[in-house]
Amino acid sequence: CWELLRRHSVIPSAFFPSGAGRFSSSMQNFKSGWTLLEVFVALVVVSVLVTILVPAYGFIRAKVDNAVCIGNLKSLHGGFSVYLQDHGMVWPQPPESLLDQEESSQASWWYEELRPYNVTRKSWLCPADREGKEKIEGETDDFYSSYSVTLFDDVPNTAYRWNTPWMIESGQNHGRSVGPNMVMPSGQVIQGIGIPLEQLQ
Repeated sequence: CWELLRRHSVIPSAFFPSGAGRFSSSMQNFKSGWTLLEVFVALVVVSVLVTILVPAYGFIRAKVDNAVCIGNLKSLHGGFSVYLQDHGMVWPQPPESLLDQEESSQASWWYEELRPYNVTRKSWLCPADREGKEKIEGETDDFYSSYSVTLFDDVPNTAYRWNTPWMIESGQNHGRSVGPNMVMPSGQVIQGIGIPLEQLQ
């Protein structure tokens, strides 16, 4: 009789006498939770992982920011190189009145000079420049640049004549002991000498 009901019924087999033992065992396994020791071990494992991953994330983030900064400088170097070809190898000459204006006005002038050469606004901002990111993400419309442009005279090829960086980071954005990135006339990006902040105060 039980066998016929089991074959033709939709009732789970666990409710029949032959499956009663298995059902009771499964209910016991379901009701049993983690012991206090297991919870403690899990918390210790999570704490160890967090301790390992947090410093690693900061290190990886710094490397990525530096790589983006180098890419920005190479992009700016490309823009200046094409500009020189279009202007008889003469470096951009900002008006004298611009030198007395605020940094945002000066940065905006340089941006407009290179904008026709596919140099975006984002290329002027190093991702490690926290102050710059705050200004860009704020409500202000002022232009900001993480890089300072070298001023050359209006003699052709002056930018290539001396081994002077074309652009240099305006601060130590990549750490206290790490110097600013700078792009050379050849397009190579090198890192300057880091100066401890205590010596700058």
